[in-house]
Amino acid sequence: MLNFVELNSTSQPITGHALNPIFDDKGLIPCVAQDAKTKQVLLFEWMDRRAFERTISTGVAHYFVQHRKGVWRRYPRPVGRYPVREMLLNEEQNCLLLVVDVPKEDSPTHVSSSCFHREFDWQD
Repeated sequence: MLNFVELNSTSQPITGHALNPIFDDKGLIPCVAQDAKTKQVLLFEWMDRRAFERTISTGVAHYFVQHRKGVWRRYPRPVGRYPVREMLLNEEQNCLLLVVDVPKEDSPTHVSSSCFHREFDWQD
């Protein structure tokens, strides 16, 4: 059974080995997906409890998408459906990292395989 902690002014960091993801006041938790093979960061999305539970029950990454007002598998077609290999919480248990397998059709050689592809010159 999963425990869910509501974020409030008295919330303290959870210690020990319990899995207690902390969702914000909108019921969301940030989630980053990373390619298990290349370690490339693929995307950043939000999860609500339903998306979190569906990810666990199906083994496929699901996200909450605000403009759709619901859970989304990321893409309606097989490309982009990421099977989850690992699901990790940070120390504060308020951010998720999904380590996923990228299907062959969603080749990491394409720029579009990651939503982090725009570079900018931030150094002088």
